[in-house]
Amino acid sequence: MLTYEKLSRKPGTFRRLTGVSVGVFSEMAGKIGPLWEKRRNNYEKGGRNHALPGVENHLPAMLIYYRCYVTYEFMGFFSIVTKPPRCGR
Repeated sequence: MLTYEKLSRKPGTFRRLTGVSVGVFSEMAGKIGPLWEKRRNNYEKGGRNHALPGVENHLPAMLIYYRCYVTYEFMGFFSIVTKPPRCGR
């Protein structure tokens, strides 16, 4: 599974995939973290658990998605996200 810890060990690859350096990413995660936790606590009443724990692991997946604009199936191949269920088809 692609995690922040694995990506941050290779700063060049991290920057190429996400578009930001590890330092800038740490700042972003620090600012977004409290908001992420607040929103996550609102949804803890039900639903399934996240495959990627913490904002540090979700944020790279979001940055990669927005930078490359790849399909969920492609990201699922690398275990970044799980493929959403088909609804109404």
